Amino acid sequence: MFINIIKIGDTTDPIRRKWHGLVARSKKQNREYCAFKDFKSWFLNQKKECFYCKKKDVKLTIDRKNNNLGYVTGNMALACSSCNSAKGDRYTEEEMLEYCRRWRGRIIHTHTILSG
Repeated sequence: MFINIIKIGDTTDPIRRKWHGLVARSKKQNREYCAFKDFKSWFLNQKKECFYCKKKDVKLTIDRKNNNLGYVTGNMALACSSCNSAKGDRYTEEEMLEYCRRWRGRIIHTHTILSG
């Protein structure tokens, strides 16, 4: 007899792994987060580029557009590590977009420097 066991905390799926990461951050910061099915649907429908600088072929992180809100649908954006780190809690979504519009092509990304 074969029994298929599903491990509840299984993070072999890369999308589920990203979701688990944002859930952990949300719980630590006492912020709201979306259900996995909503996150997966959102993630699969995103352009795989940085929301701010439009770089492609880089590791993308999940940014909260409004840092006062949690990881919920409508408040998440895919962002490269450089933009997510630069934005931090210092800039609003609009300020970061404006910065990237003005400096597109001049932004020095850590991943660009490291990869050549």
